[in-house]
Amino acid sequence: HQLHRAVGTANRSMKLMSPTVAELPRFLSAKGGSRQGFAELQKPVAALEAEIRHLANPMSLSPLAISDGVEDQSSMAPRVVAKTAGIIERLRYLVAMELIFAATGVQLRGVLDSMGEGPRRSYEAVRALVAPLDDDREMSADMARVARMVAGPRL
Repeated sequence: HQLHRAVGTANRSMKLMSPTVAELPRFLSAKGGSRQGFAELQKPVAALEAEIRHLANPMSLSPLAISDGVEDQSSMAPRVVAKTAGIIERLRYLVAMELIFAATGVQLRGVLDSMGEGPRRSYEAVRALVAPLDDDREMSADMARVARMVAGPRL
């Protein structure tokens, strides 16, 4: 399920940055021109989705016999738990980026007043942590703050 969430989140993120699909400025750049908007974040979106896809692959289908041949199965549970934790951490960052992109789309469309309570609260939670992208800037701290919010009970 996490893989499907990751693929959906990554695809929606890319579509939000496409003027053809979203009818918003390219890369959600409010000022356009030579500004990049969120263009550079397409690479981490693609990388995180690929990492999640890799981590979602099953553990070994033929574990070795252990305990001097007495046990013919080893659960691989510790490694599966570690892989799952890695998927969840990466998925938090993917969702954080999508929330930032979506908040920017709401701002650019000017539709906040017509949104329902749930989407409005999500928008406000993101905007409490991340200022609008008026000009190109480094975004890793913004993404980390929203990823922490996604991990907690606030959203």
